[in-house]
Amino acid sequence: MEIIWKKHISNPTQTPWLDWIVSGQKTFEGRVYQGDWAAMKIGDTIHFHANNRIVICTITDLKRYADFACAFDDLRDKLVPVQNITRDEVSALYSQYFAADDVKKYGVVAVGVKPL
Repeated sequence: MEIIWKKHISNPTQTPWLDWIVSGQKTFEGRVYQGDWAAMKIGDTIHFHANNRIVICTITDLKRYADFACAFDDLRDKLVPVQNITRDEVSALYSQYFAADDVKKYGVVAVGVKPL
């Protein structure tokens, strides 16, 4: 059975995650593999909320990784559509949102998303 997940997503000027999803530049959302993010299934729906906006996406894929750097090595700009960004910069970027201990304990999931 399809589940509808309601999740907050940051959309700062430097890294407008939600805008990139809407434009199709970003097709994977990276999160720590725990809680709701570990329970999601392909075909489920995510309602992303940011700045009084809601963007509805379907989950198209689920990929597991040890950490965000490994996810970036595989997905590149599908995960972080920033020109010339390095894997170390990606790790530092995600460390602003997620605790290193949680990443080490649970790993990471890259959730394939497609706006509806």
